[in-house]
Order: sequence, then C-alpha cells, then structure tokens
Amino acid sequence: MKKTFLISLLSVIAFVSFSCSSDDDDTSPETLVGGEWKLVKFTIDGLDVTEERLDECELLETFEFTNDGKFVRKDFIKNEATGNCDADDTYTGTWTEDGLAGSDQKFKLVFDNDADDDISLVLGRFVIGFGEDVEQQDGTLITHQFTYEKK
Repeated sequence: MKKTFLISLLSVIAFVSFSCSSDDDDTSPETLVGGEWKLVKFTIDGLDVTEERLDECELLETFEFTNDGKFVRKDFIKNEATGNCDADDTYTGTWTEDGLAGSDQKFKLVFDNDADDDISLVLGRFVIGFGEDVEQQDGTLITHQFTYEKK
C-alpha cells in the first residue's frame, strides 16, 4: 500500500493540577520539554486504539530531551524467543522552539538520519504529542496521533 506521510499538528490538552512551588514558575523551553517522555496513547482519527494496536513493548517507546537541544527516541520490540521486550531502534536528532499552537508551546524535531520525517511537537503542561496523516490506497487520509507523558 502506498503511504504518504504528512506531518500535522496534534492538539494536546492537558488537565493537570499542580502545586504553586517556585519550580512551577520556570517555563523555559529546556525546563518544559527536558527529560524523558513515555508513549501512553495512540489514536486513529480520534479513536483511542492503544490497546488494540500497541503491545506492551511498543508502549515502552520513549523520547528523551536534553537541555542542549538534542533528543533520543528509543523503540522496543518483543523478542518472540524469550518473550522479553528488547531495545530495537534508537533515533537521535535536535529540537528547537517553533512558536505556539494555541496556548501550548510547539517544538520542531529534526532527526539526524533521513529514516524519519521531521516532527512538529506540541507541549501541554505534562503531555506532548504529534500526529501524521496517512494516505490510503483510495486517496483518503487517516490521522495517527501519538501522546507521551513525562516520566
């Protein structure tokens, strides 16, 4: 099946209660995005299909963002022989600020290799997400959206 990936913006809304400590006042991009983020949700055209489409190993996928503008994405795959989740692919790249999406900060991720398209990432208070439109054989588009939470 011929697939064309068009990166689109995922609107992410995070309802989170948080304390009023001085740490909450630091809204620098490094503080907001820095750290490790774990895949928690996958939707197709807005329908949550996480349980049907992702196994426990795929849900171990992470993005780790460093304060120097770099990131590492780690994928995991089920080892059929052992039943364990083994590290699969690791992708690296850089991230930069890319404006706002409503009231949420937007970042651009550029992968070091050409294996993946660049991603526009939206950061909510404690949730990040991105989406991609996938063209089907009949020419219709469906939207895949991925949501990550900070560990």
